Amino acid sequence: IIYGGDDLCDLLDRAPDIYRSFPQLLSIRDLDALIRSALTSESVARSSAAIDIARELVPVFAPTSNYEKAWSVLRKHHFAVLEGPPEVGKTAIAWMIGLSQVGVGWEAIYCQEPSDFFNMYDRSRKQIFIADDAFGRTEYDPTRASKWAAELDLVLHRVDADHWLIWTSRKHILERAVYRMDVTGKARSFPEPGAVLVD
Repeated sequence: IIYGGDDLCDLLDRAPDIYRSFPQLLSIRDLDALIRSALTSESVARSSAAIDIARELVPVFAPTSNYEKAWSVLRKHHFAVLEGPPEVGKTAIAWMIGLSQVGVGWEAIYCQEPSDFFNMYDRSRKQIFIADDAFGRTEYDPTRASKWAAELDLVLHRVDADHWLIWTSRKHILERAVYRMDVTGKARSFPEPGAVLVD
């Protein structure tokens, strides 16, 4: 029996969880066809920013133990904070998880602040929200942190098995943001940092 590329893609489509464990397999197939088969045209439009960013990573991404840990945290808490210095893979992990979820029918939504989350949140759809550099790229941005602190209770009440949230942040920026949330009385709804943090 000889299997061609289309045959292998058909087999993989019947077991989409394989893409979660081996996202590099997404590079051997027609991503547009996979996305069209998994999402409605409206969901594709709502996920377009995340899809475009992740598409560039597919050919070069290699899953790591932190990638697996992020999946584990998301399955358990539906919320993960990927932290570390620049250029270590936080963003790549977030977008590849997002693209893997797109492959099984989830919308992947890029959100810079809580208003993006609330504007795109839809109880009837499965969605993953990605807040890349949630509190600032290189320096702590008090405006962005204040917005997340003010709305964190409401955001975390909407995060569930069908609605996941990933933040990426540098550790010192995250610590300052959590401290600010604590000062304003909002940190009580923040999960134990050790439980959701992927270093």
